[in-house]
Amino acid sequence: MLELPISPGIGAGPIHLGTHKDDARRLLADLGYRLCAEQGNLDYFCENALQLEYDHGRLRFIGISEHPEITCIYGAQDVFDIDAESLFNLFAANEQQSPIALPGETHFFPTQGLNLWEADEQYDRRGGFKRKVYAQVGIEHPSDR
Repeated sequence: MLELPISPGIGAGPIHLGTHKDDARRLLADLGYRLCAEQGNLDYFCENALQLEYDHGRLRFIGISEHPEITCIYGAQDVFDIDAESLFNLFAANEQQSPIALPGETHFFPTQGLNLWEADEQYDRRGGFKRKVYAQVGIEHPSDR
Protein backbone atom coordinates (compact mmCIF):
# COMPACT_ATOMS: atom_id res chain seq x y z
CA MET A 1 0.00 0.00 0.00
CA LEU A 2 1.34 3.40 -1.01
CA GLU A 3 0.42 6.02 1.61
CA LEU A 4 0.42 9.53 0.17
CA PRO A 5 -0.53 12.24 2.66
CA ILE A 6 -0.66 15.53 0.77
CA SER A 7 1.68 18.30 1.89
CA PRO A 8 0.74 21.39 -0.14
CA GLY A 9 3.72 22.84 -1.99
CA ILE A 10 5.93 19.93 -0.89
CA GLY A 11 4.51 16.72 -2.33
CA ALA A 12 2.69 13.55 -1.35
CA GLY A 13 4.19 11.18 1.19
CA PRO A 14 7.78 10.41 0.20
CA ILE A 15 7.37 11.95 -3.27
CA HIS A 16 8.61 15.54 -3.19
CA LEU A 17 8.37 18.27 -5.78
CA GLY A 18 11.76 19.25 -7.16
CA THR A 19 13.13 15.71 -6.95
CA HIS A 20 15.29 14.63 -9.87
CA LYS A 21 13.55 12.22 -12.28
CA ASP A 22 16.03 9.38 -11.63
CA ASP A 23 15.64 9.76 -7.87
CA ALA A 24 11.82 9.74 -8.11
CA ARG A 25 11.93 6.57 -10.21
CA ARG A 26 14.36 4.92 -7.80
CA LEU A 27 12.23 5.90 -4.77
CA LEU A 28 9.09 4.40 -6.26
CA ALA A 29 10.93 1.26 -7.41
CA ASP A 30 12.29 0.82 -3.88
CA LEU A 31 8.69 1.04 -2.62
CA GLY A 32 7.68 -1.68 -5.09
CA TYR A 33 6.17 0.54 -7.80
CA ARG A 34 8.06 0.24 -11.04
CA LEU A 35 7.62 2.62 -13.95
CA CYS A 36 4.73 1.30 -16.06
CA ALA A 37 4.76 3.95 -18.82
CA GLU A 38 6.52 7.12 -19.84
CA GLN A 39 5.55 9.73 -22.37
CA GLY A 40 7.73 12.76 -22.95
CA ASN A 41 8.16 14.50 -19.62
CA LEU A 42 5.60 12.25 -17.86
CA ASP A 43 6.11 9.05 -15.88
CA TYR A 44 3.26 6.75 -14.84
CA PHE A 45 3.26 4.28 -11.95
CA CYS A 46 0.74 2.01 -10.25
CA GLU A 47 -1.33 1.22 -13.37
CA ASN A 48 -1.18 4.91 -14.37
CA ALA A 49 -2.86 6.06 -11.14
CA LEU A 50 0.28 8.00 -10.20
CA GLN A 51 1.43 10.59 -12.75
CA LEU A 52 4.71 12.47 -12.33
CA GLU A 53 5.52 15.41 -14.60
CA TYR A 54 9.02 16.85 -14.89
CA ASP A 55 10.43 20.15 -16.02
CA HIS A 56 14.14 20.14 -16.85
CA GLY A 57 14.46 16.76 -15.12
CA ARG A 58 12.88 17.93 -11.85
CA LEU A 59 9.48 16.86 -10.53
CA ARG A 60 7.03 19.75 -11.01
CA PHE A 61 3.63 18.01 -10.75
CA ILE A 62 2.21 14.96 -8.98
CA GLY A 63 -1.16 13.65 -10.17
CA ILE A 64 -2.88 10.99 -8.06
CA SER A 65 -5.95 9.00 -9.08
CA GLU A 66 -7.88 6.38 -7.15
CA HIS A 67 -6.29 2.94 -7.00
CA PRO A 68 -6.68 0.10 -4.46
CA GLU A 69 -2.93 0.31 -3.75
CA ILE A 70 -2.98 4.05 -3.00
CA THR A 71 -4.25 5.91 0.04
CA CYS A 72 -4.15 9.67 -0.55
CA ILE A 73 -4.95 11.80 2.48
CA TYR A 74 -5.58 15.54 2.84
CA GLY A 75 -5.90 16.48 6.49
CA ALA A 76 -7.47 13.32 7.88
CA GLN A 77 -9.64 12.63 4.81
CA ASP A 78 -9.12 9.99 2.11
CA VAL A 79 -9.54 12.17 -1.00
CA PHE A 80 -11.10 9.31 -3.00
CA ASP A 81 -13.65 8.41 -0.34
CA ILE A 82 -15.45 11.74 -0.15
CA ASP A 83 -17.90 13.44 -2.48
CA ALA A 84 -16.53 16.16 -4.77
CA GLU A 85 -18.36 19.06 -3.12
CA SER A 86 -17.08 18.12 0.35
CA LEU A 87 -13.51 17.70 -0.91
CA PHE A 88 -13.69 21.05 -2.72
CA ASN A 89 -14.91 22.68 0.51
CA LEU A 90 -12.12 21.02 2.51
CA PHE A 91 -9.47 22.36 0.10
CA ALA A 92 -11.18 25.79 0.00
CA ALA A 93 -11.22 26.04 3.81
CA ASN A 94 -7.42 25.95 3.75
CA GLU A 95 -7.00 28.30 0.79
CA GLN A 96 -5.98 31.94 1.27
CA GLN A 97 -7.24 33.02 -2.18
CA SER A 98 -10.31 32.21 -4.20
CA PRO A 99 -10.02 28.87 -6.02
CA ILE A 100 -9.65 29.25 -9.78
CA ALA A 101 -12.24 27.41 -11.87
CA LEU A 102 -10.76 25.82 -14.99
CA PRO A 103 -12.50 23.97 -17.85
CA GLY A 104 -13.85 20.48 -17.22
CA GLU A 105 -14.86 20.84 -13.57
CA THR A 106 -11.25 21.46 -12.61
CA HIS A 107 -10.28 23.76 -9.75
CA PHE A 108 -6.89 25.18 -8.80
CA PHE A 109 -6.10 26.34 -5.26
CA PRO A 110 -3.27 28.82 -5.88
CA THR A 111 -1.68 29.30 -2.47
CA GLN A 112 -1.61 25.54 -1.83
CA GLY A 113 -0.59 24.52 -5.36
CA LEU A 114 -3.37 21.91 -5.42
CA ASN A 115 -5.90 21.05 -8.08
CA LEU A 116 -8.96 18.88 -8.38
CA TRP A 117 -9.78 17.43 -11.77
CA GLU A 118 -13.13 16.29 -13.19
CA ALA A 119 -15.82 15.13 -10.79
CA ASP A 120 -18.11 12.28 -11.84
CA GLU A 121 -19.83 9.20 -10.39
CA GLN A 122 -17.65 6.92 -12.54
CA TYR A 123 -14.70 7.72 -10.24
CA ASP A 124 -16.48 6.66 -7.02
CA ARG A 125 -14.87 3.22 -6.81
CA ARG A 126 -14.79 3.29 -2.99
CA GLY A 127 -18.43 4.28 -2.59
CA GLY A 128 -20.13 2.14 -5.20
CA PHE A 129 -20.27 4.72 -8.03
CA LYS A 130 -23.00 6.75 -6.27
CA ARG A 131 -21.24 10.05 -5.52
CA LYS A 132 -19.46 12.56 -7.70
CA VAL A 133 -15.79 12.08 -6.84
CA TYR A 134 -12.77 13.82 -8.37
CA ALA A 135 -10.76 11.75 -10.84
CA GLN A 136 -7.40 13.24 -9.86
CA VAL A 137 -5.79 15.35 -7.19
CA GLY A 138 -2.78 17.34 -8.39
CA ILE A 139 0.10 18.83 -6.42
CA GLU A 140 2.53 21.46 -7.69
CA HIS A 141 4.47 24.41 -6.30
CA PRO A 142 2.11 27.30 -5.56
CA SER A 143 4.30 29.57 -7.71
CA ASP A 144 4.09 27.33 -10.82
CA ARG A 145 1.01 29.07 -12.29
